[in-house]
Amino acid sequence: MFGMPYFDDPDVVADHGSYDKAMQKVKSALAAKKGGVSKVYQLEISGKKQTLIGVAMTQDMSDDKTIMTEVDFKGIRSTAHLPYEMLVHEDGKVYALSAKFRIALSFPDLSMAGSHSFMGIMASPDAIKKALNQAAGAQVEKAENSGGFGF
Repeated sequence: MFGMPYFDDPDVVADHGSYDKAMQKVKSALAAKKGGVSKVYQLEISGKKQTLIGVAMTQDMSDDKTIMTEVDFKGIRSTAHLPYEMLVHEDGKVYALSAKFRIALSFPDLSMAGSHSFMGIMASPDAIKKALNQAAGAQVEKAENSGGFGF
């Protein structure tokens, strides 16, 4: 995808066909820390078969610490950017907001190039999506390369 994704353009990080199967796969993958991802919290959405799961990432260019060290350097911190979240939906799909969207929304004044810039984390959006695919129990063969932020 080229250009900037929006709030209503979430990534489908897995499709398991049913909510129950999706929850089983996500719980198993998170317990095994697939993709270097672990559960921070879990919130059941009242009155719906939907579960929001906050996750921490610790691997390669999806690593929370690596990304935050590069982009969260100003006096007023943007720690609220974390954790990333996955929504296990009643349709059996697992959704996550695009990392391109989330990072740009949390750091709107970040420069494109230079020290502490989007260029320093160019590989992160693809790495985050791949890590979330694994954490959602999807079969990940090859990371889709969308060219980083694609601005």
